[in-house]
Amino acid sequence: MKRLEIRLLGGFEARLDDRLVSGFESQKVRAMLAYLAMHPGQVTGRERLASLLWAEKPDDSARRNLRQALHNLRTAFARLDPDFQPLEIQHKELSFSPQVELVVDVAQFEDAARRGLSPAGADPYQLAIAARLYSGDFLSGFFIKDSPPFEDWLLYEQERLRDAAVETYRTLIHSYIDRGEYRVGIQYARRLLAT
Repeated sequence: MKRLEIRLLGGFEARLDDRLVSGFESQKVRAMLAYLAMHPGQVTGRERLASLLWAEKPDDSARRNLRQALHNLRTAFARLDPDFQPLEIQHKELSFSPQVELVVDVAQFEDAARRGLSPAGADPYQLAIAARLYSGDFLSGFFIKDSPPFEDWLLYEQERLRDAAVETYRTLIHSYIDRGEYRVGIQYARRLLAT
């Protein structure tokens, strides 16, 4: 099973078995992969992706652009491994292949933050993992033109994940200050101020 790692916090990066995936012809191809990575295990309709990324285009043009983007995505991965395809592409929908071990930093961050902020009490170990994973805003510096629905989704996700990071840092700060470990608490306070 191939391991596909997708980093979306602090920017965008995709790695297949530790090799950087390059050759994406546009930000919209990266945007498509990012959107799908945020919905692992789900089937996404082609119409949904076309309207998300090419909202300003007529339907026929948007579908054609989607086909081209999917072709580019397949080509980019085939350069690293001719037999590997990360997506199962059907006539009207697509999803990640079950043959792919998909690792997304956002999912790891959210899992660690959820564990660290459990109702049973704060777990500084899990919160520290979440803090380490939060390397910056979701798709920081990412922009695609003529796609208001994607921009709306991007801004929503950035705010949602930033709020989770702020809560993570605040809880860590209080945890370390309560234990008298001021130096560590101050380090997290600096990270909070930079968020």
